[in-house]
Amino acid sequence: MNFFDKLALNRLISIVLNFILNVLKLIVPKKSNELDDINPFPPIPKPPLKRKPLFPRIKK
Repeated sequence: MNFFDKLALNRLISIVLNFILNVLKLIVPKKSNELDDINPFPPIPKPPLKRKPLFPRIKK
């Protein structure tokens, strides 16, 4: 009977924790929505860096 008690306790804990997490998901807004409300325009991408060749060819 001890095994079934532990199994029931683990199941009860998982049900309670899932309920709490679902309630928190409803209450707390997503971060992406907060950013969209503050700045509706997407960020401008940075231009790629122009590098010099590691071993440049010498023109003769």
